[in-house]
Amino acid sequence: MPEVLILTGPPGSGKSTVARALAERYDRVAHVEASVLRDFLAPTGRGPSEARERLRLLGVRNACAVARNFLAERIAVIIDDIVVSKDDLELYVDELKAVGAPIHYVRLLPSLEVCRQRDRGRPEWRMAPERVEKVWRDFAEAKDVPGATIDSSGQTPYETADRLQSLTTSGASIVWKPTR
Repeated sequence: MPEVLILTGPPGSGKSTVARALAERYDRVAHVEASVLRDFLAPTGRGPSEARERLRLLGVRNACAVARNFLAERIAVIIDDIVVSKDDLELYVDELKAVGAPIHYVRLLPSLEVCRQRDRGRPEWRMAPERVEKVWRDFAEAKDVPGATIDSSGQTPYETADRLQSLTTSGASIVWKPTR
């Protein structure tokens, strides 16, 4: 049975780059970027904070719907999103567990300075430095979330993918699995 990896971290942590480095190693893996799904909505439709929360939840549901479609075809899935809290993770688990695939959760949490530096180096999607810091601090303070954490500060994307692969193959990052 293919599995699901929820790969998360603050902006600049390397989620998309590491997801691609990991996916290169396998024949049947889909990389689902939740932010891309959220970008389908025109910027004028983003509105006030309650609308942004609905958009965030819609992004989770859409990422899970795409993941379920891949899983139905026996294709493993890496979901790349900012999933900070235990409650945020539960949204994903609740949407995915009916498929019966094990779900992994791995946080990439390099140092704040590394996240800032990587975010500044992006040609696009650059976030305000205060936003990068806020989300990084949210991750650093989230202590009750199961799964695994990788400090990728001094690692290349391929070294981080090696560590990630070790965590998933050993089962150390599983947050939900079907009972048989």
